Amino acid sequence: MNPEKNNLNYFDSKTAAARYAKGRPNVQAAAINAFKEFLQIKRTFKKCLDVGCGTGLSSVAVAEICESVIGIDMSDGMLEFAASHPKIKYQKANAENLPFGNSSFDLITAGLAMHWFDQPAFLKEASRVLMPNGWLIIYNNEFKHEQLDPPQFKKWFDESYLQRYPNPPRKNALQFDEKLASDGFEFLGKGQFTNDITMTHQQFVSYLMSQSNVIARVEGGSERIEEVEQWLLSSTQEFFTNDASKVFQFSGGIWYLKKRR
Repeated sequence: MNPEKNNLNYFDSKTAAARYAKGRPNVQAAAINAFKEFLQIKRTFKKCLDVGCGTGLSSVAVAEICESVIGIDMSDGMLEFAASHPKIKYQKANAENLPFGNSSFDLITAGLAMHWFDQPAFLKEASRVLMPNGWLIIYNNEFKHEQLDPPQFKKWFDESYLQRYPNPPRKNALQFDEKLASDGFEFLGKGQFTNDITMTHQQFVSYLMSQSNVIARVEGGSERIEEVEQWLLSSTQEFFTNDASKVFQFSGGIWYLKKRR
């Protein structure tokens, strides 16, 4: 992940990275499963580059279909907490200036990170380091602001949480379908996938504390994380009164791109 606002990398703080490693649910596996179904994969890729790997959830997910994975991120804090795996090596690198030779990988993935990149620069670099006919898989997965019950949860999220912790600016939206021809890719389609995540009250609060909304406010000095946690626990208590855990809805989009020969 490589966000910038006044040169602030929201994910570089060690304490923010620790909250990210603790609080993020595994939504990346659903995207890789969607890719497997799209390609009807019966083999593994030899060498994969996972761009914007964060704490490694995306790298671990793609390791299921790759012999070896290099996960890169610009945040020292996130890399410090990256999940260990025998197939994965991590290094600090920039998505727009990949430190690899031409035709180095047969698969590149970018999960939950593309909205932080300079997209034209990244696509150019991705085309350079991919082998001919190599795949670039870009996916997102986001919380839909909904519990399966009660319905008033969405009202709290939209009118209380997002008012107090608005989304920080991103570089640009996920809009690149129409310009792929100029970047050497064939656009083969876009898919959708959903995944429901079950969380306890504390797990849900930990997840919200890992979001860039909260990180931007805390790292900007507007609020202490202890205050954030207390407000989140108290204001969401009503949604966890009957059960130890609740089901939350996530959904994502996945773009399938293939490098031309």
